Amino acid sequence: MNTNIEQLTEAGNLVPSGTAFDWAGAERQIEAPIPVDYQKLIDAGGDGVWFDYIRLYAPDARYQDQNLLKAPGVFNELQAFWEDGDTEPPEDWVDDDRLVVWAGTGNGERLYWRQSPNVSAEQFPVYVADADGDRWERFDMSATDFLVGVLTGEVRSAFFSETFLRTDRVFRRYDA
Repeated sequence: MNTNIEQLTEAGNLVPSGTAFDWAGAERQIEAPIPVDYQKLIDAGGDGVWFDYIRLYAPDARYQDQNLLKAPGVFNELQAFWEDGDTEPPEDWVDDDRLVVWAGTGNGERLYWRQSPNVSAEQFPVYVADADGDRWERFDMSATDFLVGVLTGEVRSAFFSETFLRTDRVFRRYDA
């Protein structure tokens, strides 16, 4: 059976961009480990739009709004909203945890890894926040498990637009 990376590479016709990402530098800058499966997917050419809807973030300034290096700022904004009472964190939130944004949608939903002390990056659950940041969904799986699940129809988010999410349009590079 194919691994998630192989399944996504084949389904999306991925071709490595030839750009080497500095994953160690990215981890230092965002002060969080980045799951290896995600690194492999981006390195395989997966930095782009999945299903005409989910925009993966890569650690490079050229990605502007899809720049993984901006993750700490996104989390700081979330915390400010929580402190002001504008939105609420996930129900199972623990104060020592952090959220690291790894993807977003054109409708404003964001996908995060929940980083907890003493939990390896390969065990980070995926959280999806609605566009307002008021509601949360938790998926106990990796980012690549999540994407394969969306592709196969086994994973669904109540927040994703069925109108715009197109599994028949698997992948498009940002520069295409």
